[in-house]
Amino acid sequence: MSKRFVAAVVTVGILVGVSVAGSARPRLEFVSQLGGTALAVDVLGDLVVLGEGPRLVTLDISDPANPVEIGRSAALPNHIVDLAATGGYVVAAADLYGLRILSVEDPAHPIEVGAIGPRDSALGVFVAGNIVYIADRYAGVTVVSLEDAADPQIIGSIDLPGRAGSVFVTGDTAYVADGPGGLRVVSVADPRNPVEIGSCETLGDAVAVTIDGAYAYIADQYDAMEIVSVADPAHPVLMGRLSVERPTDIVVVGELAYIATQWSGILVATVADKEQPVELACVDRPRGGQSLAVAGGLLLVADQAYGLSVLSLADPEAPTETGTFDTASYGEDVVVSDDLAYLIDFQEGVHVISVAEPARPEAIGFFPLVEATGFALAGSLGYLCGFDALAILDLSDPTRPVELGRAELPEQTTAVAVDEEYAYVLCPYKGLQVVSIAVQTEPVVIATLPLEGYATDLVLSDDRAYIASGGIHVVSIADPRQPELIGRYESEQISKSLLLNGDRLYFGDGSVLRTFSVEDPSEPVELGHRVLGLGAAIGLHGAYGVLGLEWRGVVVLDLSDPSNPFEITSLDTADRAAGIEIAGDLVYVADHHGGMYILRWVEMESP
Repeated sequence: MSKRFVAAVVTVGILVGVSVAGSARPRLEFVSQLGGTALAVDVLGDLVVLGEGPRLVTLDISDPANPVEIGRSAALPNHIVDLAATGGYVVAAADLYGLRILSVEDPAHPIEVGAIGPRDSALGVFVAGNIVYIADRYAGVTVVSLEDAADPQIIGSIDLPGRAGSVFVTGDTAYVADGPGGLRVVSVADPRNPVEIGSCETLGDAVAVTIDGAYAYIADQYDAMEIVSVADPAHPVLMGRLSVERPTDIVVVGELAYIATQWSGILVATVADKEQPVELACVDRPRGGQSLAVAGGLLLVADQAYGLSVLSLADPEAPTETGTFDTASYGEDVVVSDDLAYLIDFQEGVHVISVAEPARPEAIGFFPLVEATGFALAGSLGYLCGFDALAILDLSDPTRPVELGRAELPEQTTAVAVDEEYAYVLCPYKGLQVVSIAVQTEPVVIATLPLEGYATDLVLSDDRAYIASGGIHVVSIADPRQPELIGRYESEQISKSLLLNGDRLYFGDGSVLRTFSVEDPSEPVELGHRVLGLGAAIGLHGAYGVLGLEWRGVVVLDLSDPSNPFEITSLDTADRAAGIEIAGDLVYVADHHGGMYILRWVEMESP
């Protein structure tokens, strides 16, 4: 969600001297990308390969306490959701953008050499020789020949009844975690003509599978690891289950299974008795883990917004963290001031990024806060809201943000705006919280205003707050200690964002962008709307709306006639474009799994 804070800040996104819509047609150019989440990891000899957002990162972990980056690829068109390394190549699953093949013969310069689109969405990959098997979501399994890595070819496929998310091949048999379809067993003796030969129901949503000997280990999203005998692949038999909260991946070493989970860390279980696996330990992780790989005596964890974690297996039953590599981020929102960008990372806090050279953004500072959602900037002070608190930060040294004070709030937060001696914080169910920040070391909640709906965003203007919450609430804050509702536009949709420009209010109402006149704040009047199909974060560039859409990236609309907004151009990002900020001719995008993008606004004369 793109948060705008006070009137002076709102105008940062409104450029002077932009051509009137209709006299020029803008386009967006990619400038740079930074961060993203780590969702996949593998090992190729002495090389570790990590998917970080839309890039492949190569790492040297010869010193496990100090993983060192060797190189990274250019940004791919989507974030990497799975990968597998073979020979001098890494094959990456890139969801709707299919299979991407990267050469790592020069690890310092990984380069994409080939690609092929999916039949649906590439969610998992497995390489056997020069054949790649893709877990292709609702299209089942797609088989691709890598005989020519620069020109991969689909040579076979098989539809399956569920949602293929992971595939593991051993010998002539492929085992597929097929979501609600459970475990599907497919003969690939002839890769051009795969044939299903067996299946086994699971609890409900199989998301990952690994094979060790005669057993399949399945991560079932409905809270279990399941062990299936595949001694006879045509007749798999469920042997045992272990209760696990939200498992995402499994690796097996000897009689121990290491299980990554979405929220509960890395579990260690003994699987010596296949009918009664037993949990031995839990390695606490801030946000669980996503993908696992084993390299010698090390367990490698693709740790989402926390990058790569290296765990020692010196004591196999009690892995201990020995090192980390963290350049990752989960982009929730972004605020720009001069040569600094503040990327709000939902999972970690706020990253301070130097954008003095937009083509080479550099992370220079960081402040941690759980479930960070909103950020406001006032001079050298930052106001960061997170799970249940508002933290006031001294940013006079951007490389070392220092907390000055913290106000406890009644629940999670969604947005913050500041005006002189007050901060206005939204809680989705508890409404507007007014916090006195006159004493920065002792911020305190002084007023609360309940709101209808789920509160998500707010902007301030003069003595009013405009709040997205089950429509629009217009609140008088002439007396911050007694906020008063003075106007309302009702909606049953979950709002996403607001942006105010003069007496025009742009409102992301569910999947619809609406434009209002608030000349009379007590009675917002709709001037027009455009159905987007996805919730939008809103930026403004002259007469154009610059919208971050959840799976479409950045879309530009001509808003010069609010009754007839129409699309001009777009540029896709790696995942969900959640926040937009415009400064000069640059568009900054906070992207969930893609981290931060910087795009350039280019005017082109109309034909």
